[in-house]
Amino acid sequence: MGNGEWEMENGKWKMENGEEARGVWHVLQATFKTPFSIYHLPFSLLLVTLVVTGCSVKNYERSDPKIVTLKTKQLKFNDLAYIRSSGDAVQLELFAVGNAIEQIDIDTLICTSKGCMRKSSFNTDYLNAFYPDTLMQNVLLSRTIFKGEGMRDVCSGFVQKIKSEHYNITYRVSKNETYFKDRKNGILIRIKNVKP
Repeated sequence: MGNGEWEMENGKWKMENGEEARGVWHVLQATFKTPFSIYHLPFSLLLVTLVVTGCSVKNYERSDPKIVTLKTKQLKFNDLAYIRSSGDAVQLELFAVGNAIEQIDIDTLICTSKGCMRKSSFNTDYLNAFYPDTLMQNVLLSRTIFKGEGMRDVCSGFVQKIKSEHYNITYRVSKNETYFKDRKNGILIRIKNVKP
């Protein structure tokens, strides 16, 4: 130690003069290994805000059981799931033999059991890098994708056919099923209502 630095001793932060950390300011000084000043406050508040809001539990307005089929680069699933939503926030919780095996939370970021990432990173890792960032969110919420490109209304919903050099998508939404298939990339997302 030296120069007024903090050091961990017996599970407590102590300064070289033996003073123990008291309260948040001392803990922050110990964490940053420097005397904490008012100039560190904006950074600390941002850090605390990110940790608290990124890990907070949301109360969703809707929670619906569904039969979900996922066939993507990293996800292979066909069983019961719950889709919970409030506004643009959506959560997909996957179950196998009655046990929760994966949870995907989508709001400003997409969070899985592997951690949180930008929507574009999720697309690159799990779907297709050329998809719009909101694709998975919109499919789970049964909304139009690609800003409504190639859409036509049908009696119980809508159909979109979207084709480019990077994908060949058929997307159908009806009151009982949401169906997304990209033939070019072998991706399938099917969400069906659970029959009562």
